[in-house]
Amino acid sequence: MNEIKSKSKASLIEELQAARIKITRLESELSNQSAINNNRQTNVQSKLMHFDVQFQSVIDALPVPCALNDDDQNIVYLNPAFTQVFGYELSDIPTLEDWWPKAYPDEQYRKTVSETWVQHLNKSIETGESFEPIELKIHCKDNTIRNIIASASSITESYQHIHLVTLFDISDRQIARDKLVNTTNLLNNVINSTPDLIFVKDKQLKTILCNQAYSNAVGKTREEMYGNTDIENGWNPELVLGDDVKGVRGYIHDDREALSGKNLHNPNDPANVNGEIRIFDTRKLPLKDSDGDIIGLLGVSRDITERQQAVDALREANAEFSATLKAIPDLLFELDEDGRYLNIWASDEGLLAEQKSFLLGNLVRDVLPEKSANEVYKALKLAAECGVSQGQVLHLALDDGDHWFELSTALKPSKNKLKHFIMLSREVTERINTERQLRRSLKMEALGKLTGGIAHDFNNMLGVVLGYTELLGDSLSDEKHSRYIKSIMQAADRARILTTKLLAFSKQQPSDDKTTSINEILKRDQLMLEKTLTARISLNMNLLESLWDVYIDPELMADAILNICINAMHAMPSGGQLTIETSNLEKQQIVAKRLSLAEGDYVRLVISDTGCGMTDQVKERIFDPFFSTKGEAGTGLGLSQVYGFIQQSKGEIIVHSVENQGTTFELYFPRNAVVNKSVRSSSEGLSEKDITGTETILIVDDESELRSLASDILSMNGYQVLSAESGKTALQILQKESVDLMLTDVIMPEMDGYELSDKVKRLYPGIQILVTSGFNDENQSSRVHTDQQLAKPYKVDVLLAKVRQLLDSR
Repeated sequence: MNEIKSKSKASLIEELQAARIKITRLESELSNQSAINNNRQTNVQSKLMHFDVQFQSVIDALPVPCALNDDDQNIVYLNPAFTQVFGYELSDIPTLEDWWPKAYPDEQYRKTVSETWVQHLNKSIETGESFEPIELKIHCKDNTIRNIIASASSITESYQHIHLVTLFDISDRQIARDKLVNTTNLLNNVINSTPDLIFVKDKQLKTILCNQAYSNAVGKTREEMYGNTDIENGWNPELVLGDDVKGVRGYIHDDREALSGKNLHNPNDPANVNGEIRIFDTRKLPLKDSDGDIIGLLGVSRDITERQQAVDALREANAEFSATLKAIPDLLFELDEDGRYLNIWASDEGLLAEQKSFLLGNLVRDVLPEKSANEVYKALKLAAECGVSQGQVLHLALDDGDHWFELSTALKPSKNKLKHFIMLSREVTERINTERQLRRSLKMEALGKLTGGIAHDFNNMLGVVLGYTELLGDSLSDEKHSRYIKSIMQAADRARILTTKLLAFSKQQPSDDKTTSINEILKRDQLMLEKTLTARISLNMNLLESLWDVYIDPELMADAILNICINAMHAMPSGGQLTIETSNLEKQQIVAKRLSLAEGDYVRLVISDTGCGMTDQVKERIFDPFFSTKGEAGTGLGLSQVYGFIQQSKGEIIVHSVENQGTTFELYFPRNAVVNKSVRSSSEGLSEKDITGTETILIVDDESELRSLASDILSMNGYQVLSAESGKTALQILQKESVDLMLTDVIMPEMDGYELSDKVKRLYPGIQILVTSGFNDENQSSRVHTDQQLAKPYKVDVLLAKVRQLLDSR
């Protein structure tokens, strides 16, 4: 079988054809002898018996699996090669009916093979041509699968009605072919992925193969270059530095040297590529076929232009090396393979002296935290293996906060076996903080939309509950039922507070911003905070006396401080210290701290505790609504409300925390640039008699319950009420009816409240407009005056007072 594996399909077919010719010759000889003399039958039969032996010996000697079939679908003989390859003996497959399901167990494949076989057989019979071989997959007796090429022929004369089937085993050849294809694909991928220029020329010095890098360098596709010389492909060696040695004759000389059998290496090989002089490190060697004959040359050129320029520049700039280093804001280190600091460069002389005294001679693992040290060793290992390493980021918790540094490391060239590395450390704290804030902002924006939508819908339902409960309470005098009403109002009020928190997180909660002193809030609430923290926690306040004012909602600010302090209390179950500090930061200090804030002056509030700290995983989620580490004891809304308030106030919040070392919250608010104006309350100065009226009011709201509630409130107080479920319907009513005031919701399908208000102002300027909404949209709410806005859920007397105020202002 090893002999057949080494033979080609063509040689095997030639051997089989020679055997067939020999068999046919013997048959012809016997036939002729029988025709000459029928009386010599006895001799013919004897010779035929001798021929059977000869025929069998020929078949048996063939290394190709063979089978003899008759016209009755019987398998009459299998040669040894057949049994050796497929494992079947004649007793296993006495008929073709037994053979087919064993050789082709898959019914569909068996059907395909059968149809193809019949087609080829019929074609052979009709045309008289040889049977066209078929490539098949045969299941052997041991359940293995062999790839074969099958052929068939009918034996003539004395062996009429007997068919010879030959099965060439090409399994090993198929495996070798697959391996060759895979190897070729791998080689192509490797060649095309390398930045080196790889090319092959024939003996006429025409390009017959090249990689993508070579194609890119020349500026032509590989197909355009194949069959052309270097000159025809745009290389112009005559222009290279005016050097005749590297002219056309020089290049041809190098190529001819390679074709003569020599290996050439030119480490400084200038070439003109499309008008640009490039320097290459080039190797050329003869390319031989399987017989050892040279059929061309293989060349590999590495573009070292930039490296050569760098070497030249380094030689010229060696005297200016120190001055150049001083212009680099990053830190440069030289370390050995053990991670020992050997040298340090820095533009800041003071920092350089400090770092040298602290680092030189010490190991990385001895001066950096374990996690950061591991990043440095990781960079050194990668640089040792690849020559360069980039992208490692290490974190350091310094006195002024968290800092991040990105490392770029290169293996320093050395003539000995010792490995030294040059490491550049660039501070990327601002980039890391910006990326984190962006990710957090995107996440919070998505969560805010979700929670805001839920809170808005809930506000509508809550408004109905509060409104009708209040109306019901006014109509009851029974003490028992009044108590029930009071309980409902208290529960509804708690629900209102919940929606307030959700809307605050989503930055949709209407706020009462005014000029505010954070110091005054802290002084006012100091006693309350001390009681909240309990006696086991010491509260220290370091407040800047000349602290700037800010423009925020003071009550939301107080809630934010309280929420942070409560979290700090839970982080110090065994007691500790909580410190609150305030300070002013001018815009240059903001820039110095690399904070992602709009340009300007800011007030900073810092709240620090000495508690258990947080893991990085917890720190990433602390502002998520409903996320809590307190289990059932927490709602997970406290810090999310803080975050929403900070964002709504155009500020920023930064958290620093280390496990077992405590947590620090830094809150930044823009310095107040708005002159606070005294705004008269909507209900100020209005007595009970002021809130009734007889005017006509149009209520526009897509929520039927809210329309009914507002209608009941207003009609019970003397007003004439019209209602519409959409902006379109409202405009139709206004065309027919005289209206004094329109009360409209904001969120409605097709036409929102702001768009409706704009149209009514333009078409009916005498109508007063009151817009009611459960959330604050900064981009839209400025379209109506503050006095024309009413927050949901509203109380009965607030609605009536607002309506009366607008009607009286006409």
